[in-house]
Amino acid sequence: MTTISLEDKWIKAARVFGDMESVVREVLRAYLADQCRGHLQETGDRVSFYAERYGCDYTAFRHSVQTDGAFLKSLEARNPLWEEDAMEWEYRMEEQQNRLDAILKQEV
Repeated sequence: MTTISLEDKWIKAARVFGDMESVVREVLRAYLADQCRGHLQETGDRVSFYAERYGCDYTAFRHSVQTDGAFLKSLEARNPLWEEDAMEWEYRMEEQQNRLDAILKQEV
């Protein structure tokens, strides 16, 4: 267990809503859940940005890069830095699907 210091004014305000420990626990849980939701939204926005930019979802994009020479040639002509986008896109997809969803499902 960790102990934290709070100014008296915050302790007095929290006591209005009930047991101090319960209030702090609930506020921290709500704050962390809110932060996770915000991060999920940001991640989802980036995934949507890349899907719109390349006109397909990440799975189709990766498949086309690996199997369609004409697609790859066109891609390299339009966006020479596409590999950087692909790395971030993949990272954001993994983050969205694995880490953040798992945290929120645990109801922080």
